[in-house]
Amino acid sequence: SSMASISDTGRSWLEVHGIGGGDELFRTYASLSPAFQYLTCLHFAVSNTVLGSLPIDPSNSIERAFTVSCLVLGFVFSSVLVSSLSSWLVQLEMSKQEKVATMSKLRRYLRENSVSPALASRIDHETLERLSVNQWLSEDQVEALELIAPSLRAKLRQDMWSRFLLTKPL
Repeated sequence: SSMASISDTGRSWLEVHGIGGGDELFRTYASLSPAFQYLTCLHFAVSNTVLGSLPIDPSNSIERAFTVSCLVLGFVFSSVLVSSLSSWLVQLEMSKQEKVATMSKLRRYLRENSVSPALASRIDHETLERLSVNQWLSEDQVEALELIAPSLRAKLRQDMWSRFLLTKPL
């Protein structure tokens, strides 16, 4: 057999392993369809990739295809979850570094200009408080608004401010 020249034991997993056993007739993978053999290999590969070893062994191609689909879906879901968490943590770290850089620059400025320690402490404290508060963005802080047409920007302003203008008596 050509398998004997490839294998050091003269046997392959197709001949040794299979499905069934116990009360069922044991059938080797070699006796099953190529589609089932392929899906078994795919199932094995995906299970090992995503650590999805299952105690239930699918016994037909539909079950195996479904199992592989679930494993791939689990892989995609876990990838998206890890990616989202990583992105959020990087943003958090960048925000923290920005705040540290701002405070470092302020403290250096106060030190270089010989500001008294009492006043420097008050300035430091107030700056930290203001950095901790989410402040409303003004129109000039949103660069993307410069990209829209002036007429659309006028409609945006009208929409934003009309509820205030209409509720105040003249």
